[in-house]
Amino acid sequence: MCIRDRIKALADVCEKTLKDAGEPPHHVEGHRGGTWILLDFSSVVVHIFNEEAREFYDLERLWSDAAPVDLSGVLTEN
Repeated sequence: MCIRDRIKALADVCEKTLKDAGEPPHHVEGHRGGTWILLDFSSVVVHIFNEEAREFYDLERLWSDAAPVDLSGVLTEN
């Protein structure tokens, strides 16, 4: 499976899982290019990148001064 197919598969599973939990996506971008996908569920945003796109957008640098948020109280295992 090529990286584009893997990115799409990850996005599809994420979208279905959240949709099944009652959280349909508010907005989806990048799915046609095959190098990155952004899924905006309003309460959470999911970015899926290939390595080159991840280096280009460098989100870790953009968010490096953000305060960590403990989600252990809201996350559950299925």
